Amino acid sequence: MKRLYWLSLILIFLAAACAGPAAVEPAVEEEVGDTAVSTGSGQTVSTTAENDTVAYTDDEAGFSITLPAGWTIAEGSNEAVAQMRSTVGVDNVLTDAYVQALLASGLQLYALNGAAPSLGSDVPVSIQIIRRDAPTSLSLDEYVADTTKQLEDILELTSPLEQSTVMLGDDEAVQLRYTKQAQTAAGSKAEVHNTQYYLMNGSDLYIITLEMEQGLVDDYLVVGETAVETFQLTSGG
Repeated sequence: MKRLYWLSLILIFLAAACAGPAAVEPAVEEEVGDTAVSTGSGQTVSTTAENDTVAYTDDEAGFSITLPAGWTIAEGSNEAVAQMRSTVGVDNVLTDAYVQALLASGLQLYALNGAAPSLGSDVPVSIQIIRRDAPTSLSLDEYVADTTKQLEDILELTSPLEQSTVMLGDDEAVQLRYTKQAQTAAGSKAEVHNTQYYLMNGSDLYIITLEMEQGLVDDYLVVGETAVETFQLTSGG
């Protein structure tokens, strides 16, 4: 039962629904170099621009990450994501139903590549960082194994799942790469590439997803994965 519960949480991304508009209030947006940071309430966040990158630290969520300039960053709140949608104009991607699914699954940060090819795609280049309670009954390897089986069972995969071990900062994480056929928010079909990272730290489970339309992979995959690999835990969990 616990395994089914945890797997149902990660598979919330696969739900497609049409929900009414969420009640939101505008967030405060800070300009950091060429990167917009939409900040919500209740979190301690610092950003430092250097060498055309922005170092983002969230002390409450316990992590930092360095992103290229030109990305828009929204913390995991209705207010911050609403501000991103208003500023960047991605209502067709960040639908109310999709945003609520992300927030329900523990979204801490949504980062969107602001380049024209990315924003012009049905599935733009994005990095999503989720944190939630780690399952007490499963090791990281067991959790990823069960998740992999579920992904293979319910997704329309267009490539085999590739699994490897990588370092995120000083910590070991499991990386999954795969492509899938998916229905976009606009109702069309698209081939989507996902690179996902799974990391446990004490009582916390982090899931980081780099997502983009397959046609963007040649230009943006290396940049996106390089950014994810700057992820660093900043608390003991």
